[in-house]
Amino acid sequence: NFTGFRFVGPTSPDAFDYYNFKLLKTRQRDETPVYTISVTPKTRITPLFRGKLDVIGDSYSLIAVDVSPNEAFSIPFVSRFDLRYTQQFGFYENRYWMPMDIGLSGFVEVSLPGFSFPAIAVEQASVIYDFKINHEVHDSVFTKAPRIELSTATTFDSLFWAQHDVLPLTQEE
Repeated sequence: NFTGFRFVGPTSPDAFDYYNFKLLKTRQRDETPVYTISVTPKTRITPLFRGKLDVIGDSYSLIAVDVSPNEAFSIPFVSRFDLRYTQQFGFYENRYWMPMDIGLSGFVEVSLPGFSFPAIAVEQASVIYDFKINHEVHDSVFTKAPRIELSTATTFDSLFWAQHDVLPLTQEE
């Protein structure tokens, strides 16, 4: 669900009813094939996505997403809405593909009869790292106050940020 629209995703169990898939290329990652697959909606009236998926060949796990909503996704008074959703996954504990970063970017133009606003650019990136899979959680976590501020939260640790790549660079970067 997104802004009142219910999308069928390209990894849904019934995705083949809604999408056409086409293998674009195969490349190697540590001697394992990675398949880049194009995703094209079969209809223009159901909210769906178009774009590319990367799937790794040893487990057929999804490792990257780069999609945009189709023309069925429309918002009143928005004359132009170009949105792009990206996500990359990393391999953790030699077993789990977990999200590493999530990106949302695009342009929005709002117009009313006789009046229009300049385009608004949207760009958001989130990075997720240091997963603990099935990590034991102490009972006290559930009884603590909802917000706890650490005394070090206002201190900038330049050494930490210099040693940790928090957002992988794109090929262009």
